[in-house]
Amino acid sequence: MSGPAKLFCSASRDLAALRQRTREELREVREARKAAESLLLEMQREGETVARLPNGECFSLRVKCTARRPTQGPEIFQQLQTAWADGAAALCAALRENPSLDPVDFFVLRLFEEAWPSPEQKTKLEVRPAKETASRVQDLPAAPAAALNLVASVAEAARVVGDRSASVREEAKRLRETCRAAEERLIPELAELPEGCIRRIDFRDASGEESFYVRLKLPRTRPKRKFSAPKVEKALRALLAERTSAAERAEVVARLQRPDFAQTLCRDLEEALAQPAEPSGPRVALDRVRGTLA
Repeated sequence: MSGPAKLFCSASRDLAALRQRTREELREVREARKAAESLLLEMQREGETVARLPNGECFSLRVKCTARRPTQGPEIFQQLQTAWADGAAALCAALRENPSLDPVDFFVLRLFEEAWPSPEQKTKLEVRPAKETASRVQDLPAAPAAALNLVASVAEAARVVGDRSASVREEAKRLRETCRAAEERLIPELAELPEGCIRRIDFRDASGEESFYVRLKLPRTRPKRKFSAPKVEKALRALLAERTSAAERAEVVARLQRPDFAQTLCRDLEEALAQPAEPSGPRVALDRVRGTLA
Protein backbone atom coordinates (compact mmCIF):
# COMPACT_ATOMS: atom_id res chain seq x y z
CA MET A 1 0.00 0.00 0.00
CA SER A 2 1.35 3.41 -0.96
CA GLY A 3 2.13 6.05 1.63
CA PRO A 4 -0.02 8.75 -0.05
CA ALA A 5 -3.04 6.40 -0.07
CA LYS A 6 -2.79 5.67 3.64
CA LEU A 7 -2.20 9.35 4.45
CA PHE A 8 -5.17 10.42 2.30
CA CYS A 9 -7.51 7.86 3.91
CA SER A 10 -6.38 8.71 7.43
CA ALA A 11 -6.62 12.49 7.01
CA SER A 12 -9.97 12.29 5.19
CA ARG A 13 -11.41 10.07 7.93
CA ASP A 14 -10.13 12.34 10.70
CA LEU A 15 -11.49 15.45 8.96
CA ALA A 16 -14.95 13.87 8.52
CA ALA A 17 -14.92 12.76 12.18
CA LEU A 18 -13.95 16.27 13.33
CA ARG A 19 -16.79 17.85 11.34
CA GLN A 20 -19.31 15.30 12.60
CA ARG A 21 -18.20 15.73 16.22
CA THR A 22 -18.43 19.51 15.93
CA ARG A 23 -21.92 19.30 14.42
CA GLU A 24 -23.12 17.02 17.20
CA GLU A 25 -21.60 19.18 19.94
CA LEU A 26 -23.26 22.31 18.56
CA ARG A 27 -26.61 20.81 17.50
CA GLU A 28 -28.44 21.64 20.74
CA VAL A 29 -26.87 25.10 20.88
CA ARG A 30 -27.95 25.91 17.33
CA GLU A 31 -31.45 24.56 17.90
CA ALA A 32 -31.81 26.68 21.06
CA ARG A 33 -30.59 29.75 19.18
CA LYS A 34 -33.04 29.13 16.35
CA ALA A 35 -35.93 28.75 18.81
CA ALA A 36 -34.99 31.98 20.60
CA GLU A 37 -34.74 33.88 17.30
CA SER A 38 -38.15 32.57 16.27
CA LEU A 39 -39.73 33.86 19.49
CA LEU A 40 -38.00 37.22 19.07
CA LEU A 41 -39.35 37.46 15.52
CA GLU A 42 -42.87 36.96 16.85
CA MET A 43 -42.33 39.87 19.26
CA GLN A 44 -40.83 42.15 16.61
CA ARG A 45 -42.30 41.80 13.13
CA GLU A 46 -40.57 44.81 11.56
CA GLY A 47 -38.06 47.60 12.09
CA GLU A 48 -35.08 47.73 14.44
CA THR A 49 -34.82 47.93 18.22
CA VAL A 50 -32.03 47.83 20.78
CA ALA A 51 -31.72 45.43 23.70
CA ARG A 52 -29.65 46.54 26.71
CA LEU A 53 -28.85 43.55 28.89
CA PRO A 54 -28.33 43.74 32.66
CA ASN A 55 -24.65 42.78 32.26
CA GLY A 56 -24.04 45.92 30.18
CA GLU A 57 -24.04 44.30 26.76
CA CYS A 58 -25.99 45.96 23.99
CA PHE A 59 -27.50 44.35 20.88
CA SER A 60 -29.47 45.61 17.93
CA LEU A 61 -32.45 43.57 16.73
CA ARG A 62 -33.27 44.13 13.07
CA VAL A 63 -35.94 42.41 11.02
CA LYS A 64 -34.68 41.77 7.52
CA CYS A 65 -37.13 40.96 4.74
CA THR A 66 -35.89 39.54 1.44
CA ALA A 67 -37.67 38.57 -1.76
CA ARG A 68 -35.93 36.13 -4.07
CA ARG A 69 -37.28 34.50 -7.18
CA PRO A 70 -36.94 30.69 -7.03
CA THR A 71 -34.33 28.92 -9.13
CA GLN A 72 -35.73 27.42 -12.33
CA GLY A 73 -34.83 24.63 -14.73
CA PRO A 74 -34.27 24.88 -18.51
CA GLU A 75 -38.01 25.33 -19.08
CA ILE A 76 -37.65 28.95 -17.98
CA PHE A 77 -36.24 29.91 -21.39
CA GLN A 78 -39.39 28.65 -23.13
CA GLN A 79 -41.47 30.55 -20.58
CA LEU A 80 -39.52 33.73 -21.38
CA GLN A 81 -40.15 33.25 -25.07
CA THR A 82 -43.87 32.59 -24.45
CA ALA A 83 -44.20 35.77 -22.39
CA TRP A 84 -42.18 37.84 -24.89
CA ALA A 85 -45.14 39.00 -27.02
CA ASP A 86 -47.13 40.18 -23.99
CA GLY A 87 -44.06 42.03 -22.71
CA ALA A 88 -43.59 43.76 -26.05
CA ALA A 89 -47.28 44.75 -26.15
CA ALA A 90 -47.06 46.16 -22.62
CA LEU A 91 -43.95 48.11 -23.66
CA CYS A 92 -45.75 49.73 -26.60
CA ALA A 93 -48.68 50.71 -24.36
CA ALA A 94 -46.34 52.17 -21.75
CA LEU A 95 -44.40 54.15 -24.35
CA ARG A 96 -47.60 55.76 -25.60
CA GLU A 97 -48.19 57.11 -22.09
CA ASN A 98 -44.56 57.90 -21.34
CA PRO A 99 -42.30 58.19 -24.44
CA SER A 100 -39.20 58.78 -22.29
CA LEU A 101 -39.22 55.26 -20.80
CA ASP A 102 -36.11 53.13 -21.21
CA PRO A 103 -37.55 50.41 -23.48
CA VAL A 104 -35.07 47.67 -22.58
CA ASP A 105 -35.30 48.24 -18.84
CA PHE A 106 -39.11 48.30 -18.85
CA PHE A 107 -39.31 45.28 -21.14
CA VAL A 108 -36.94 43.10 -19.05
CA LEU A 109 -38.73 43.89 -15.79
CA ARG A 110 -42.13 43.18 -17.33
CA LEU A 111 -40.87 39.98 -18.96
CA PHE A 112 -39.64 38.61 -15.64
CA GLU A 113 -42.91 39.51 -13.94
CA GLU A 114 -44.77 37.47 -16.54
CA ALA A 115 -42.44 34.50 -17.01
CA TRP A 116 -40.72 33.89 -13.68
CA PRO A 117 -42.58 32.59 -10.60
CA SER A 118 -43.29 35.20 -7.95
CA PRO A 119 -40.51 35.99 -5.46
CA GLU A 120 -40.40 33.99 -2.25
CA GLN A 121 -40.67 36.25 0.78
CA LYS A 122 -38.40 35.48 3.71
CA THR A 123 -38.21 37.27 7.04
CA LYS A 124 -35.20 36.95 9.31
CA LEU A 125 -34.20 38.54 12.59
CA GLU A 126 -30.59 39.68 12.95
CA VAL A 127 -29.16 40.06 16.46
CA ARG A 128 -25.86 41.94 16.39
CA PRO A 129 -23.62 43.49 19.04
CA ALA A 130 -23.99 47.27 19.14
CA LYS A 131 -22.20 50.19 20.75
CA GLU A 132 -24.60 51.85 23.15
CA THR A 133 -22.79 55.16 22.74
CA ALA A 134 -23.36 55.24 18.98
CA SER A 135 -25.84 57.94 18.02
CA ARG A 136 -27.75 55.59 15.74
CA VAL A 137 -28.22 53.07 18.55
CA GLN A 138 -29.31 55.75 21.00
CA ASP A 139 -32.11 56.74 18.63
CA LEU A 140 -33.50 53.20 18.37
CA PRO A 141 -36.56 52.17 20.42
CA ALA A 142 -35.91 49.72 23.24
CA ALA A 143 -36.79 46.08 22.80
CA PRO A 144 -39.51 44.78 25.17
CA ALA A 145 -38.33 43.51 28.53
CA ALA A 146 -39.59 40.02 27.67
CA ALA A 147 -37.06 39.89 24.85
CA LEU A 148 -33.95 40.43 26.98
CA ASN A 149 -33.55 36.83 28.16
CA LEU A 150 -34.04 35.60 24.60
CA VAL A 151 -31.43 38.05 23.30
CA ALA A 152 -29.03 36.85 26.00
CA SER A 153 -29.63 33.24 24.87
CA VAL A 154 -28.94 34.12 21.23
CA ALA A 155 -25.77 35.99 22.18
CA GLU A 156 -24.49 33.13 24.32
CA ALA A 157 -25.21 30.59 21.59
CA ALA A 158 -23.32 32.73 19.07
CA ARG A 159 -20.34 32.88 21.44
CA VAL A 160 -20.32 29.11 21.96
CA VAL A 161 -20.51 28.42 18.22
CA GLY A 162 -17.79 30.98 17.50
CA ASP A 163 -15.46 29.64 20.19
CA ARG A 164 -15.92 26.04 19.10
CA SER A 165 -15.41 26.90 15.43
CA ALA A 166 -12.24 28.81 16.27
CA SER A 167 -10.92 25.92 18.38
CA VAL A 168 -11.14 23.41 15.48
CA ARG A 169 -10.23 25.80 12.66
CA GLU A 170 -6.48 25.15 12.74
CA GLU A 171 -6.90 21.38 13.04
CA ALA A 172 -9.37 21.32 10.15
CA LYS A 173 -7.02 23.45 8.04
CA ARG A 174 -4.11 21.10 8.77
CA LEU A 175 -6.15 18.03 7.81
CA ARG A 176 -7.39 19.66 4.59
CA GLU A 177 -3.84 20.53 3.58
CA THR A 178 -2.70 16.99 4.36
CA CYS A 179 -5.54 15.56 2.25
CA ARG A 180 -4.72 17.80 -0.66
CA ALA A 181 -0.98 17.06 -0.56
CA ALA A 182 -1.61 13.31 -0.39
CA GLU A 183 -4.21 13.56 -3.15
CA GLU A 184 -1.77 15.24 -5.52
CA ARG A 185 0.66 12.35 -5.02
CA LEU A 186 -2.08 9.71 -5.24
CA ILE A 187 -3.69 10.86 -8.51
CA PRO A 188 -0.83 9.64 -10.75
CA GLU A 189 -0.92 6.22 -9.04
CA LEU A 190 -4.65 5.82 -9.60
CA ALA A 191 -4.44 7.08 -13.16
CA GLU A 192 -2.21 4.12 -14.03
CA LEU A 193 -4.80 1.57 -12.86
CA PRO A 194 -7.11 -0.07 -15.43
CA GLU A 195 -10.84 0.60 -15.72
CA GLY A 196 -12.51 2.38 -12.87
CA CYS A 197 -9.27 3.48 -11.27
CA ILE A 198 -10.33 1.95 -7.94
CA ARG A 199 -8.04 0.57 -5.26
CA ARG A 200 -8.91 -0.95 -1.90
CA ILE A 201 -6.87 0.34 1.02
CA ASP A 202 -6.65 -1.69 4.24
CA PHE A 203 -4.72 -0.31 7.16
CA ARG A 204 -4.50 -0.50 10.93
CA ASP A 205 -3.78 2.37 13.26
CA ALA A 206 -4.54 3.39 16.83
CA SER A 207 -8.27 3.52 16.12
CA GLY A 208 -8.38 -0.02 14.72
CA GLU A 209 -8.47 -1.67 11.30
CA GLU A 210 -10.44 -0.07 8.49
CA SER A 211 -10.82 -0.48 4.76
CA PHE A 212 -11.50 2.11 2.09
CA TYR A 213 -11.89 2.35 -1.64
CA VAL A 214 -10.06 5.22 -3.25
CA ARG A 215 -11.01 6.03 -6.81
CA LEU A 216 -10.12 8.63 -9.38
CA LYS A 217 -12.98 11.08 -9.85
CA LEU A 218 -12.76 12.60 -13.30
CA PRO A 219 -14.22 16.08 -13.91
CA ARG A 220 -17.76 16.22 -15.24
CA THR A 221 -18.88 18.61 -17.93
CA ARG A 222 -22.65 18.25 -17.76
CA PRO A 223 -24.68 21.28 -18.85
CA LYS A 224 -26.16 23.38 -16.06
CA ARG A 225 -29.73 22.48 -15.16
CA LYS A 226 -30.60 25.21 -12.65
CA PHE A 227 -30.75 28.94 -13.32
CA SER A 228 -31.14 31.86 -10.93
CA ALA A 229 -33.19 34.93 -11.79
CA PRO A 230 -30.38 37.49 -11.23
CA LYS A 231 -27.98 35.58 -13.48
CA VAL A 232 -30.53 35.12 -16.27
CA GLU A 233 -31.59 38.77 -16.06
CA LYS A 234 -27.99 39.98 -16.22
CA ALA A 235 -27.27 37.79 -19.26
CA LEU A 236 -30.50 38.86 -20.96
CA ARG A 237 -29.70 42.55 -20.49
CA ALA A 238 -26.20 41.99 -21.86
CA LEU A 239 -27.53 40.23 -24.98
CA LEU A 240 -30.14 42.91 -25.59
CA ALA A 241 -27.54 45.65 -25.17
CA GLU A 242 -25.21 43.85 -27.57
CA ARG A 243 -27.86 43.36 -30.26
CA THR A 244 -29.41 46.81 -30.03
CA SER A 245 -26.26 48.85 -29.39
CA ALA A 246 -26.21 50.62 -32.76
CA ALA A 247 -29.98 50.81 -33.22
CA GLU A 248 -32.18 53.86 -32.85
CA ARG A 249 -34.77 53.85 -30.09
CA ALA A 250 -37.64 53.08 -32.51
CA GLU A 251 -35.66 50.18 -34.01
CA VAL A 252 -35.01 48.72 -30.54
CA VAL A 253 -38.76 48.69 -29.86
CA ALA A 254 -39.42 47.16 -33.28
CA ARG A 255 -36.90 44.37 -32.69
CA LEU A 256 -38.43 43.53 -29.33
CA GLN A 257 -41.76 42.95 -31.09
CA ARG A 258 -40.36 40.48 -33.66
CA PRO A 259 -41.02 36.77 -32.86
CA ASP A 260 -37.86 35.66 -34.70
CA PHE A 261 -35.75 38.06 -32.61
CA ALA A 262 -37.30 36.62 -29.42
CA GLN A 263 -36.77 33.04 -30.52
CA THR A 264 -33.13 33.55 -31.48
CA LEU A 265 -32.26 35.56 -28.39
CA CYS A 266 -33.89 33.08 -25.97
CA ARG A 267 -32.09 30.18 -27.66
CA ASP A 268 -28.75 31.97 -27.49
CA LEU A 269 -29.43 32.94 -23.88
CA GLU A 270 -30.00 29.31 -22.89
CA GLU A 271 -26.92 28.12 -24.76
CA ALA A 272 -24.74 30.74 -23.10
CA LEU A 273 -25.97 30.00 -19.57
CA ALA A 274 -26.14 26.23 -19.88
CA GLN A 275 -22.47 25.92 -20.78
CA PRO A 276 -20.68 23.86 -18.11
CA ALA A 277 -17.93 25.52 -16.14
CA GLU A 278 -14.37 24.79 -17.13
CA PRO A 279 -13.61 21.37 -15.62
CA SER A 280 -11.03 21.25 -12.88
CA GLY A 281 -8.47 18.49 -12.70
CA PRO A 282 -9.20 14.97 -11.43
CA ARG A 283 -9.83 14.45 -7.72
CA VAL A 284 -9.68 11.42 -5.44
CA ALA A 285 -12.94 10.12 -3.95
CA LEU A 286 -13.01 8.03 -0.78
CA ASP A 287 -15.58 5.32 0.05
CA ARG A 288 -15.57 3.44 3.33
CA VAL A 289 -15.89 -0.34 2.94
CA ARG A 290 -18.88 -1.61 4.88
CA GLY A 291 -18.83 -5.21 6.17
CA THR A 292 -16.74 -7.99 4.73
CA LEU A 293 -16.23 -8.12 0.99
CA ALA A 294 -15.38 -11.26 -0.91
